[in-house]
Amino acid sequence: MDIRFATSEDIDKIVNLLKLSHGQIGNVQEKKFWLWKHENNPFGKSPVLLAFQNDLLVGLRVFMRWRFRQGPRTLEAYRAVDTATHPAHQGKGIFRQLTTQLVNKLMQEDAFIFNTPNRFSMPGYLKMGWTILDRTPLCVGIYPFNIIQLKFATVHAETYPQSSWEEINQNWSEIHASYAELTSGWVVTDYNLPYMHWRYRDIPFVTYRSYIHHAKDNRVLVVYRVKAHPHFTELRITDLFFEKLNKAVKEAIDYLVAQVRPGVVTILTDQTGWLKSILPVRFIPVKRLGLTVTYRELGNPNYSRLAANPQLWFFSTGTIELF
Repeated sequence: MDIRFATSEDIDKIVNLLKLSHGQIGNVQEKKFWLWKHENNPFGKSPVLLAFQNDLLVGLRVFMRWRFRQGPRTLEAYRAVDTATHPAHQGKGIFRQLTTQLVNKLMQEDAFIFNTPNRFSMPGYLKMGWTILDRTPLCVGIYPFNIIQLKFATVHAETYPQSSWEEINQNWSEIHASYAELTSGWVVTDYNLPYMHWRYRDIPFVTYRSYIHHAKDNRVLVVYRVKAHPHFTELRITDLFFEKLNKAVKEAIDYLVAQVRPGVVTILTDQTGWLKSILPVRFIPVKRLGLTVTYRELGNPNYSRLAANPQLWFFSTGTIELF
């Protein structure tokens, strides 16, 4: 096989291979989504490794660039995401070969790799040097009355609370400055306004909403999406920012629940229970429903301390959500 990095001229071939490998379900096979995810990412373009056999694209492996922050320090990272193998060439070890080569090509970088493999791919990653960081602490609020009620009534999406991006732009710097100070001890995504625009405003095919709750001494920014399940509606809080950890956070969530009327609300919290302390009473930790985060060291051995201390990480759903 001829293995090389992808160029912009390869994108149509890549999208076709994704369709052959994964079918038409989901967004990953769409060119518009690929460009958003791997070309327009404010953290940088994704390194994409391709495998050809006789000019036929038979495999690809992608690590998506990401950036975290712990206080004043920035941490460069990659997220192991898309992979595909041509149906006629499966079972030949192409996935493992491309993954190993891409890791080797990035080995000298001051960065690390993280991802959330499922139970089928987990053993393969562990054999290739990944380690388990932890299972994310998911909190779930259940609203049974809403589940029953929505069997007989429909809440229209146009009524969901949503602040304009103009309002978000105006309030962002002050909200984020306070939030960054409150969370400075944790490893969190390196949030900034270009990231928020890219992740939530510009993403194709998926609708996210952002709502700013103005309290007397606190502003709370809730980013969420509403996901329909067969028997209930989920309000998934993907990012939550606030100036103070006080009752205004609970008030903002309660207001969204009253307007959206979901059967279930989900949010990722920190390992220490800091955020959980201010969530509505009905929210309970259900850790087994969280995602298992894995970690692969690259060029900076000092990052191994972070991998050994899962309590230092504060993931949001927006960071590790499968997209």
